[in-house]
Amino acid sequence: MTSLNIKELVKEKPILFDGAMGSMIIRKSLSIDDYHGHLNCHDYLSISRPDIIKSIHADYLEAGCDVIETNSFSANPTILEDHGISDKAFEIAKVSAQIAKEVAESYSNSSKPRFVAGSVGPGSKLPTLLQTDFDTLYKSYSVQISGLIEGGADVLQIETCQDLLQIKSALIAAKDVMGKYGKKIPVNVSFTVEKNGRMLLGTTVDAVVTALAPFDIFALGINCGTGPEDMYDTVRWLKRISPFYLMVLPNAGLPELVDGELKYSMSSDIFGEHIGKFVKELNVNITGG
Repeated sequence: MTSLNIKELVKEKPILFDGAMGSMIIRKSLSIDDYHGHLNCHDYLSISRPDIIKSIHADYLEAGCDVIETNSFSANPTILEDHGISDKAFEIAKVSAQIAKEVAESYSNSSKPRFVAGSVGPGSKLPTLLQTDFDTLYKSYSVQISGLIEGGADVLQIETCQDLLQIKSALIAAKDVMGKYGKKIPVNVSFTVEKNGRMLLGTTVDAVVTALAPFDIFALGINCGTGPEDMYDTVRWLKRISPFYLMVLPNAGLPELVDGELKYSMSSDIFGEHIGKFVKELNVNITGG
């Protein structure tokens, strides 16, 4: 058991999240048998190869992070239907949270509590582009978030968002699901911005903050997208206008195709220097990679 919850911890120190799950899985060079035939459905590995997911979580905790994210980025019916396993969404989300919780608790102590963030990705269909609709997303997120909450997630991490309608559907689903379970846990939102400082659909940071200000959000920030060197202006502006805690989770630069594989060229030392600047110079509350 931990002595602090994450809302108390953020008042004492910057919170460090883990890094990417997908790239760590790819390094394992797994076969189609590891996926039980559902090749490249990384979320399914929580069922088929929980040992792999546990080892990745443990590696990040060994490195000193405070929060690990569940292997559930795409664990909702709308995405999993592409693999023919939409009916497994709740189970995958729940098991992913249980796995992460088990590992986090094994590393947690009173001096360094560890937490689990339930990863909720954006999917591949955007409602603003009429590729899907709000109600479909809401129902799909409700299934995913129900699993994450039942599995014991300490935080919900609605991340890599590209569409305000998509964000709102996830936030409303989170609120309703928490009401159903009689639980209230922090909810983070992180969106992606291009080099022009706007979201994929052209939405400005000002519009994001204005649209999300009425919601009960713990931390708001940016993730993925560009490398850290292109995020400073956006982070400075968010720090000025956002009423929420500030979160920055960049990639290690932009991915490059090397010998047929996507790799990130930025060294850990340089990446660490950027993370240090975010915390020391811009007072970022939550960061990671």
